[in-house]
Amino acid sequence: SDAAVYWFGLRFKDNAAASSLVEYCRLEDGYATNVDEEDGRGGLVYLKDYGQLQLRSSILTYEGGTVFAGGIIYCENSGLELMNSVLLDGMSIYGGASIGLVASSPVIRFCSWDNHYFTDGSISCDQDSDPLIQGCINFSSGGHDFVLADGASVPIVEYSHLLTAYPGEGNIQGPAYS
Repeated sequence: SDAAVYWFGLRFKDNAAASSLVEYCRLEDGYATNVDEEDGRGGLVYLKDYGQLQLRSSILTYEGGTVFAGGIIYCENSGLELMNSVLLDGMSIYGGASIGLVASSPVIRFCSWDNHYFTDGSISCDQDSDPLIQGCINFSSGGHDFVLADGASVPIVEYSHLLTAYPGEGNIQGPAYS
């Protein structure tokens, strides 16, 4: 990590008892393209073995790219509550252009996504990641599923407007605008 050239976003790690609140912020232009684990994940927010992060009423714009997963947010074995936020321009090579989850089950409510690019879903769920996604809107999907989950993960998506079909109560499929 060369802080003189890039910034690697906010890093929350190695404190299972910690709790933080990030509210009314604009985070942008992070850069996570190194091949090592941490610097290749979470362009704007990286959580690993961390208690609880509440991220609310914020705009997260990531115009870089990640080597691995979680173009905007990477969350592993951590608590996350994401509410009333906008996620723009996420990109990853592996999965989770916007959010990459590993052994984490965040609550995501009233958020919107646009202009994200990925190989394996805007939200990637691995190793028993069971996010609750409610009242969210996906404006573009790059032609792929919005949520991709491995066999051990069971995302719950309710009352959301997604471009691609996703089972769940009250979901709408199709363009969010014309």
